[in-house]
Amino acid sequence: GVSSQPFFVEGVREALDSPGEFWVDRNERILYLYPNVTAQVRTGDTLVLDLEAPRLHTLLRVGGMAERLVRNVTLRGLTFEFAAHTSLLPYEVPSPGDWAIHRGGALFVEGAEDVTIDSCRFSRVGGNAIFLSGYAKRTTVRRSE
Repeated sequence: GVSSQPFFVEGVREALDSPGEFWVDRNERILYLYPNVTAQVRTGDTLVLDLEAPRLHTLLRVGGMAERLVRNVTLRGLTFEFAAHTSLLPYEVPSPGDWAIHRGGALFVEGAEDVTIDSCRFSRVGGNAIFLSGYAKRTTVRRSE
């Protein structure tokens, strides 16, 4: 099957072959879901699912511009959860080498000084948890997971 191959196919109903996968028929407005067995709750004859469908890649952006920086921001005790996957978004090669990076994250900081991220939790964010881009001077991350 497709799940044993070193690649994956997306957006094709026929590729729906593993728990946790889904396909949307936009014309008929129908969601086809192969549920993850750990997420199922049965109520009588009805199967009840807790379904998360993230749409945002960045949940919070802290940023300004060179002439108007954001300063002295503290984020404490926040949970960032269920951001959309970024695996198929554009990646860039920041320098010569054999690696690339997606310039984005669940928390995106740019054009900022003295930002503290303290005791925050990042779970199922679909890519980078925190991305410091461009000018992000004196940014501190502590006691976060």
